[in-house]
This record gives sequence, C-alpha cells and structure tokens, in this order.
Amino acid sequence: MTIEKTSEIKHKGLRGFYEKQKTKGIQQDHTKVLRAILIHLDAAKSLNDIAGGLGQLKNHHKLSGYKHRYAMSVNGNWRVTYDCQDPATGVVTIIDYEDYH
Repeated sequence: MTIEKTSEIKHKGLRGFYEKQKTKGIQQDHTKVLRAILIHLDAAKSLNDIAGGLGQLKNHHKLSGYKHRYAMSVNGNWRVTYDCQDPATGVVTIIDYEDYH
C-alpha cells in the first residue's frame, strides 16, 4: 500500500471519495478516473509501478521546479498531484486534486 494514511490526501473532496466513496467536492464526471488513479497509487510498489500501466495512460510526469512532486492527468486541466520521496517504495504523500490553469 503506497497511500499509508488518508490524512495524506489534502483535497477534502478527494479524501471523502477515497474513504467513503462520497462524491461531494469532486467533479462527477471525474469519479471513474479518480477511482482508478487512487487504486493505482495505492497498489503500486514503486515509482516505476506508478509510472507504468495507468501512469502511461494518464500522463504520469514529474512537476518541474519540485524535487519529488508528480502528477497524473484526470481530465482537461485537472490533475492528481503527489510527492514520492523514495522511488523504491513508491509511498506517496501530499496527494491533491488540482485544476491547473
């Protein structure tokens, strides 16, 4: 499990969706993709696992200007962003759901 604590999910709506499948605070048309991304992040055993498979489909990439921050596309400008301090373990922290403009 690479999402060790739900408190690492900073976006309140995304945390509620992950914990209780509540969709308040997230865009309804993003629920399928967000569910897939969260399951993928939780199941990954390393950063390479995250980047592979769903990460290839959802444009997993490192964010410029950050040492350990990555993003995956949700839809349009929307991204799930997260930190991964240790690529070998794939443990993700500071998970957020953001609208990039």
